[in-house]
Amino acid sequence: MGKAIRRLTTEKLERLERQKRLYENAVVDQVSRGRFTLDQEFHACLVQMADNLYLADYFREIYQRIFLRHRIEGLLAERARKVVSEHHEIFEAISLRDVERARESIKLHIKAGKDYIFSIIFG
Repeated sequence: MGKAIRRLTTEKLERLERQKRLYENAVVDQVSRGRFTLDQEFHACLVQMADNLYLADYFREIYQRIFLRHRIEGLLAERARKVVSEHHEIFEAISLRDVERARESIKLHIKAGKDYIFSIIFG
């Protein structure tokens, strides 16, 4: 992540912000089905910052397998709002080029998402 942030371009940051806002708007508009894809694309945009298209494609494949296998639909409004907040924290850290803060924010976001998904699957 550090290398990607150090090589961050204005275009990459704008693309990440665009994906973040699309997800935020879907939460506000209470779009449920498309929200998954918008969330996926925000994360894929993060992966693409490393300029590794293979890794970004692989990420999308794994993300979709989780969704298709476990039919994770109907994300609770509370979790969706937390995701907005978590995405915002990640974006802020990246835009400030704060590598440690970005790493920690991403780590917390992954853990929160994993905990939520596991609560649906196994709960």
